[in-house]
Parts: sequence; structure tokens; C-alpha cells
Amino acid sequence: MSELRSRVRRRGGRRSLAVPPVLAALAVLAAGCSPDVEVDPTEPGLVPQAVGGRWAYTGSDVRLAGRAGDAPCEVTGLELDIEQLFHNGRMTRTLEGRTSGGTLTCRGELSFLSGPLQTYPITNGHTFNEHIAFSIGTDDWRHSGFVQGDSMSGTFTLQQGAVKFEGRFVARRRSR
Repeated sequence: MSELRSRVRRRGGRRSLAVPPVLAALAVLAAGCSPDVEVDPTEPGLVPQAVGGRWAYTGSDVRLAGRAGDAPCEVTGLELDIEQLFHNGRMTRTLEGRTSGGTLTCRGELSFLSGPLQTYPITNGHTFNEHIAFSIGTDDWRHSGFVQGDSMSGTFTLQQGAVKFEGRFVARRRSR
């Protein structure tokens, strides 16, 4: 897989993969459709969605996994800059990017915490049909959901050591 990734090179603002589509399709089958492998966009049943651009992201209902009730934390003001990867001039299902801005705010009965978020890479991203999945930072903050036009929504999990959080996210595209 890392061999395939190392062959990605930038051409005219787009990325292309120097691997024949048949080889890429075989790699996907062998990897069990790993998000790290680009797929030929003409592959039946896997239609990539155009998700490139800047997105305004909000994370809500952030709570300890498995605990219903009070949702003490939220993420606001986070921007996602998503870049779609291309193969032979065609959009693939693979995406990557960076975050910027954003604040994490937690309110509890006896406490309040608020602070800015760092800039994180967007990794292990893919989209096909109406589905989207990606990580922010590392796979410890994994998102899974749906995209339709200029909006996406879904759920995420965030693993911090032995503690696991879950929440919901929505994002609206601000520009392409």
C-alpha cells in the first residue's frame, strides 16, 4: 500500500496515481476496500462524491461513549479544507486535507472548560455513493456519515487514552 501512496505525484494542482486501474482495483480487493487505496471511479457501485473545498464543521452531543443524557461538550468554528485526489484526471473516492480554527467547549454542573483546537491533518478519508468517512488528526478521531451536495453529517468517536467519546457532526461547504 505504501508503494501505491509513494507514487502519487502532483500535476497541475491535481494528483494522479501512476498505477494502472486494474492494479488499483486488485489492491482494493486485497485490502478489503481500505480507505488508503484509490479506486477507479468507473468501478461499478463506487461513485465518488465531489467533496473538495472548505467546510464549516460543528461537533455536538459529545459525551462519554455509551452514556445517554447530558452532552457536556461541543466543537464549534472548525474549518475543514478537503482536497479530493484524482487518478488519470478523474476524481477518486480518496480525500485528505487539514483543519483550522475551532474551539472545544465543555460545560458541566461544577465546571467549565473552553479552548482553541490545534491544526490537524484530515487522513484516511474516502467517499463513495452517499457515504463519507475520515479521521481528524489520527484514527483516534474517526468520522462516518453521509454527504449530499454541500452538506454532510454523521457520527464520530474520539479515543483519548482509555476514555472514549462519541458525538455527532454536521458540516456545510462554504467554498469549492
